[in-house]
Amino acid sequence: MRIAQLANFYGPQSGGLRTMMDALAHEYEHAGHQVLQVFPGEVSECVRLGSRTVQQIHGFRIPNSGGYRLVTNIRAVEQTLDDFTPDVIEVHDRLTMVMAAGSERRNGAKVVLFAHERIDGILTRLTGRMLATFIADTLNQWALKHSDVVVATTRFAAAEFRRLGHDTAIVPLGVDTDFFSPMRRTIGGEANVSRSIVIGLCSRLSPEKNVELPPRLVQELLSRGVDVTLLIAGDGPLRQRLEQMCRDLPVCFHGFIGDREGVADFLANIDVLVAPGPIETFGLAALEALASGTPVVGHAASGVGEVVGAAGLSASDNIVDWADAVLTVTGLGSKGRQLARERAS
Repeated sequence: MRIAQLANFYGPQSGGLRTMMDALAHEYEHAGHQVLQVFPGEVSECVRLGSRTVQQIHGFRIPNSGGYRLVTNIRAVEQTLDDFTPDVIEVHDRLTMVMAAGSERRNGAKVVLFAHERIDGILTRLTGRMLATFIADTLNQWALKHSDVVVATTRFAAAEFRRLGHDTAIVPLGVDTDFFSPMRRTIGGEANVSRSIVIGLCSRLSPEKNVELPPRLVQELLSRGVDVTLLIAGDGPLRQRLEQMCRDLPVCFHGFIGDREGVADFLANIDVLVAPGPIETFGLAALEALASGTPVVGHAASGVGEVVGAAGLSASDNIVDWADAVLTVTGLGSKGRQLARERAS
């Protein structure tokens, strides 16, 4: 088969979307299929990587997004697809790439739309819930007209399509439990009063990720006399603001970790991962943390709870609840780490 993958928010510092797309492409190639990846970049260029063709198309740089770009030249995408003649098109975007896939669909290609985000959740921050729901429903109805199948990773991600009566397929992401492993853990002992509790945040530092919550969590725990350290892996438009917030707090910024080895080591050597984003549809870092033997505390409104199950806890926006949850899961010690590993497996 000839499989094309289209995405907009795919870049050098992308998170779960890029990881998922590349993993799928690798498996398609391994199965003998030809793969085309199309995504935005600073310049337009085409590279061949074995049986995979990577077409980067000049995209508009979105302000305050941490470097993300948006392809506005739909005709360039359509021409690339015309040259490739795909059997199936994976669309990892509900904006401009849906339009390009829709035109190719008329030529017989099947279109699979992957729902990576909750549009209503993103818009709620800007417009309020009622208007956000109306706009999201309108956009999603339009996207459905250009797609044959919609795939989501959690019930939370599928909800805005099922609200429209569409039977969305739910396929969770997976994790390499040999690579992300408790064997990478090098710090000794359990989290207790004699050693600092090490909290980890592995996220793009942008507003929708609610990344200002972890520093507040540290302040709450310090006020209770808890010895705590926060390690932050990631970068984004809010980094400078966070550094100012954390100036007098026990917080260490690792920046963006560009290699899988570094991410796996980071996740194995913290006591708990926090996933504070209220509109997180899956949270791949949460699953990778579980595989590393690290429990997770996620936002109760997000889809992270579906991933974590009993290997962690959820909390609302109340910082007291977050502190209680962190103390509960870290207090389980080795039992909590075992539960995390079992859940990931």
